[in-house]
Amino acid sequence: MYFKRCTAVILIICTISFVAAISVEAVRTAIWNAIVDLFDSHISVSYTKELPPPTVIEEIKEINPGREDWEKQVFVNSDYHYSVIYLENGIKVLSYSQELLDKHDPWYDNQNSVVKNVRVGKDYGVLVFRTSQETYSLLWNDEKYSYMLTAHSTNISEKALIEIAETIN
Repeated sequence: MYFKRCTAVILIICTISFVAAISVEAVRTAIWNAIVDLFDSHISVSYTKELPPPTVIEEIKEINPGREDWEKQVFVNSDYHYSVIYLENGIKVLSYSQELLDKHDPWYDNQNSVVKNVRVGKDYGVLVFRTSQETYSLLWNDEKYSYMLTAHSTNISEKALIEIAETIN
């Protein structure tokens, strides 16, 4: 009972402090500008779907990077997310993930990226070129799952990344 009362008092003090801070125009403006800057400097990739997507991953879809010398390591394998990384001589060169469509939307830094709409087979996707790293990320969906393929090496071109994505089975 004592802990509940202390928690209630702390929450009341925090609420009053927040209301007092927001009542000052300079503070309110600073908070608003911080929120606007966050949304202006990032993009969100989200998908619309005609049918409700599955609630768990029913079928794991793999890619073929076309390189037998790359070592594949499964990073995450759950009902909601499947992720693998590919290593060349112990260095990560490529990552691939499959997620449910109704999970979170990925966000990318808009100021250090060039975004372009592309086709991945019969599906539409978004290609993000990260200018600071000179690498690509490709995001697309098939109305059941969302996929993301990320190059961690400058040796993987835009065309090569799309070709790898099209090998999905």
